[in-house]
Amino acid sequence: MPAAFNAADHARKCLQLYRSLLRACSYLPDSVARNHIHRHIVYRFRNYNSRAKVLVAVAAQSRSWNERKDAEETLQTRLGKAQASLRTLEKANAGGLLSLQYVLRWAYGRVGKRRFELLKPLLEPDTTPGNGSITTRPALSEPPQKRGYDLAIVPISDIFTPPKVSREHIVYDISPKYSKLRAIILAQVNLGKLLPHSERVLRSYLLKIPTKNEWNRPMPLVRVKNFANKHYAWLLEKVLPPLPDKDWLWLYELATGTRKWEGVPKRRKRVVVQHPEKYSARDLESILHVGRVQSLSPSEQSTRSQYSTDDVEKVLGRLPQSLHHFDSKDTWLEDSQLFEQSKSNVLEEELNVGGQFAVTRNSSDDPHTITERYMKRQLKAILVECPRLSKDKQTGGWEVTSGIFASKEAPDTSTLAPLFDMMELGTSARESVAR
Repeated sequence: MPAAFNAADHARKCLQLYRSLLRACSYLPDSVARNHIHRHIVYRFRNYNSRAKVLVAVAAQSRSWNERKDAEETLQTRLGKAQASLRTLEKANAGGLLSLQYVLRWAYGRVGKRRFELLKPLLEPDTTPGNGSITTRPALSEPPQKRGYDLAIVPISDIFTPPKVSREHIVYDISPKYSKLRAIILAQVNLGKLLPHSERVLRSYLLKIPTKNEWNRPMPLVRVKNFANKHYAWLLEKVLPPLPDKDWLWLYELATGTRKWEGVPKRRKRVVVQHPEKYSARDLESILHVGRVQSLSPSEQSTRSQYSTDDVEKVLGRLPQSLHHFDSKDTWLEDSQLFEQSKSNVLEEELNVGGQFAVTRNSSDDPHTITERYMKRQLKAILVECPRLSKDKQTGGWEVTSGIFASKEAPDTSTLAPLFDMMELGTSARESVAR
């Protein structure tokens, strides 16, 4: 019979995980990432709190075994995803390339929730209607007496212009009313394959629908509507929204070296005289590395029988490889009794809670010393994907500054001037000899 759900133990784990996430994001090497991820963590925990209370009540008090099982699995899944996010933040703090790039792309709105927040201003027409930013073409108030093939009654997003029909295609374009979105899309199409991520490449933004279907009949209006909706969703997935001027200038100055990097936040020292109540990733590594290299005495055979070396390696595979496993605060590991108790608790918690969320180790995500040069390269890779949208005072339209060209520093040609002078002198000398 499975053990009953312990609501108090679940609340303790959630609180510890919440504090660990906030602590991990406070050590990120970029202030924009620290602020946005901190707000996102607080929002997600507070927003999910009311639903979690209902699930906890169902898991602890429901008479139906299926309801209790579903509620426990949902809570366990949420807890595992939060632990996976914590590992990503810890890997980013350790300098892991993939994790740090993902965190920075999330913070600057290239992926994740902030990207959709930055997309909202682009989806507002120049003359905002009273009923919302995105409207659909209203259907006729009364159906026509004779039903015919009329593309004007297709209920699609107002972001498209009325269709242009030729013999082969029905063509939809981006409406000039959405001038911001149109300017960003045109700039992204012109960049083409210069973008580093192939999933962001836009070769064309026009929607072309065949006028005839497979049976050589006019394309049904329902299929036209479905094609338009899919193309609209595809465009929103491809578009790189512009950053606000404040964030773009901050990113540009850091990536080009105009502004000095603030450095990695200094870690707060933890005063520990005995084993900590909550283990960080470094504590896990310290415990498990000691358990892997030390020889077990006969009195410790119970631990060997309960948790094998494979279990230790399994937990280690989820952790970032640290550059230093031990420091002066790890003197409590010398106490064999405390060590064995801590090791047992760590293995039990990690193997039970995070077993189904095992992360495959990637050599590209190994720790790296975070220096100014290293951060400059990472921020320059982010700047490439960040356009800037500004109003052109002369034409009144929108001007898009691509991060690809802004991230390339102009070469210093002053050092090449003496070389060109010598080449000119050599050419004139050869011409005088020929004469």
